[in-house]
Order: sequence, then structure tokens, then C-alpha cells
Amino acid sequence: MKQKPLVSVLILSYKNYHYIYEALDSVLCQDYPNIEIIISNDGSDDFNKTAVNEYLQKNKKSNIKNIIINNNSKNIGTVKNINKAIKLSKSEYIVMFAADDAMYDCQVISKLLDAFDTLPKKELVVISQVGMYDTKLKKLIQPFLSKEDIKRINNLSPQKLFAEMSTRCIVPGCGICYKRKIFKKYGYFDEKYVLVEDFSFALKLSRLGVKYNYYDFISVKHRDGGISHGNVNGESQKSRQYELDIINILENEVLPYQKLLTSKQIKTFFNVYNDHKWRYLYKYEYQLGNKMQKREFIRNNFSHISKSVKKEFITDIIDQLKGKKFKIFILGIILLIIYKLDVLHFSDVLSKSIWLFSLLLVIVSIALTLILFIKKYLLRVCRFIKIFL
Repeated sequence: MKQKPLVSVLILSYKNYHYIYEALDSVLCQDYPNIEIIISNDGSDDFNKTAVNEYLQKNKKSNIKNIIINNNSKNIGTVKNINKAIKLSKSEYIVMFAADDAMYDCQVISKLLDAFDTLPKKELVVISQVGMYDTKLKKLIQPFLSKEDIKRINNLSPQKLFAEMSTRCIVPGCGICYKRKIFKKYGYFDEKYVLVEDFSFALKLSRLGVKYNYYDFISVKHRDGGISHGNVNGESQKSRQYELDIINILENEVLPYQKLLTSKQIKTFFNVYNDHKWRYLYKYEYQLGNKMQKREFIRNNFSHISKSVKKEFITDIIDQLKGKKFKIFILGIILLIIYKLDVLHFSDVLSKSIWLFSLLLVIVSIALTLILFIKKYLLRVCRFIKIFL
């Protein structure tokens, strides 16, 4: 029987060593017969290369044909770390995910390679669903790819998918199997960027006509808390670099190729692009400026600031209407109506108690809502006014 092609599983580690054994177990259990494991730690001091190697040697089965553990002497950034791991690999197919994530089940690699068997040989990419899980990888929060985005990937030409991705990355960073040929033909992940590898690569591939072939199964459990969603564990410097990468990607990978976008998409792109830019400047440069520099920033970006505050204010109102305080308010109003109509003919004491309780509910819910908006918006306005005094 013909031997199955070698598949390299790249596990990228940076300050997430306490999760790595869960990631390793998800690879060690795979039923695919020809696997190479490559672990690349990007200079974080929590990584124990000896312990990881001992664990792998103790628990590997015959299907694990090769193990490479790379520990960068210093932090070089996500993009360079991934490229380094790819260059260390020796396989025909490459799968990658972070050390704080895990493969969904023990058939993931087999499913990805089976998917390639159904495609013409010229196809270079298979993509699957990624499950966005809680920090314990126990509860599925939501799938990464929405039904609408799956339709876009399945039905749009690569260039039209590029246009759809001009403001946001539809393609997940993990849950993908690449043929090695793709890196020989189109190059590695772009090292102009430090932390964001997937967005720029997806834009380039789509722009150049590469098709993402979607197969409907979850391949990776993606742990909540990374820089790209919520930044629970992200350092401030890493967060800043991530946001700067996004701005640079929009500038380098979309801005020069506007001809591939519709007029509506161009308008949306510039709204998103300008929003990213002024938010970055506000967050990382305005806050560090002196009073004169802050005044100048507000003058130059007043339209962006006002639009952003308006959008945020509307979002907060909607959130309040969905939240507990609004439900308490409605309950208080219902009880007031019951008291007013006296439909249940309560005794005077009970009726008065209902009136007092309902009034308390209404007052408390309104007061809590007002406090929230005063703290968030009124104090912000006061700080801006103070700058011009």
C-alpha cells in the first residue's frame, strides 16, 4: 500500500507553555499515519524544551516520524516564528496552530488530507471551521466562520473574496492545511508585519487567484483570550504592534488594489481604514502628548471622534435595552401598572408594599444607567473641555 504523504504540524508557542501539553496531546492522538511535529517557541522564558521533548518521546506512537523543537534565543514576532517553523519542516503538507489551542478530535489531519484527495492536484489550500472556545476549551462560544462567510468562501471567485476581505479577515489563521508548493510559488508569510500573519497572506493569495477550499468540520479549538480577540493575555506593547500591523496591512495589501473593489466597498474600506488610524493615534500617541498636541489632535480628528462617540453611545443604549437594568425597569413599570389598576385587589398594606418596591426598582435601574453613562461620557467630555481651558 502506498505510504501517505508526510504532514507537518506546527505548534507556535509564546508565553503559553502551561497549555502546550493539551496541544501536544491533541496531535499525539491523531490517527493519521505519517506526522512530523515541529514546536517553535518565540523566545518566551516559560518554555521548557527538555520537558517537552521528554513528554513527546514518552507518549509518541509510531505515526510520529519526526520531532523538531526550536526555541528562539529572543522574541522575533509571530510572522518570523511561523516562517522559521515552515522552513524547518520537511513535509508536503503543513498544518499550524498556537500552543494554547488544540486539535478538535483525533481525525483532524485525516479529514484535511481526505479533503485534498477530492480536489484537483492544482489546489493548494483546504480550510475548515474553527471553534471559538472559552479559556478552558470546554465550551464552544461560536464558530469562527459564519454561515454567510462560508457561502462567500464557497461561491465567490478569489478576487471577489479579496474584495470582501478588504476590511476584515474572513479566513482563520488556523484550521488550514497548506501544500508546501504554496510557499514556493507565492512566498512565505510577509515579514513586513510582526504579529499578524493570516490577514495579509489571505489577501495576497485571494488577489493572485488562489482558491480556499472549505470543508465543513471543526478542526481546531481556539482558546479565548489572545491579542486578536479581547487581548486578555496580551501585553500592551504586543497590542500596539497588532493594531499597527492591521493598519499597515490595509495600507499595503488593499489600498493599492482598489480597482478590485466596488465603489461601495471602497467607501467602506476608507471608513474602516481611517477609523483604525485615528483610534491607534488616539490610544498610543494622543495619550502621551502634551496639552498643545492633544488640542491639535482633537481639531484634526474631531469628525472621527464625534462619529465614534455617537456609534459607541448608540451601541451602549442598545446594550442597556438588552441588559438586566432594563429588565428591572420593565418589571418595576409592570408592578406600578398592577398597583395603579388594582386588578388583583390587594390589601392596603400589600398594595403599598408593591408600590414602594416597584418605585424602588424603577429608580435603581434609572440611577444605575445614568451613573454608567455619566462615568463613561460626561467625564470624557469634561476631560476634552479641560484640554482647551
